[in-house]
Amino acid sequence: MKPKPRVLFFSTGNSTRGRMAEAFMRKFAGDEIAVACAAVQSTDYDPIANGIMKEEGLDLAASSPKSVSDALKEHFSHVVTVCDASREKYPIWPFCRNLIRWDLIDPERIPVPGPEKNEIYRNVRNQIRRNVWLLTGQILPHPAL
Repeated sequence: MKPKPRVLFFSTGNSTRGRMAEAFMRKFAGDEIAVACAAVQSTDYDPIANGIMKEEGLDLAASSPKSVSDALKEHFSHVVTVCDASREKYPIWPFCRNLIRWDLIDPERIPVPGPEKNEIYRNVRNQIRRNVWLLTGQILPHPAL
């Protein structure tokens, strides 16, 4: 029996983008892919992001990010960094053959008022949804909708 693919979404900031990606991966792949997220600075997520994800029927509170030290002890078939290349440094994952770097802005760091902030989160959410859909299709032959 072939082992289940394992995907880690990793952020050097907080876990908001990683949690968003994890939620979409669970939606698209079900239990065919083991998925987790981890973050360096904070395992909290922005409540605005949770509201934006609830528009998609997903709840960020349903996941619990791994600590970085725990994530480094595990083997993942794919590690996806969800960092903003202009502001964050990409980590090195020496034992992962499939290291994927997504250049996603951190919406929490954009200083704009409420309605504009929601739009920024929606744009990041939509980028994540598309990226996760494409990644799921690369890992699984027929991802579920």
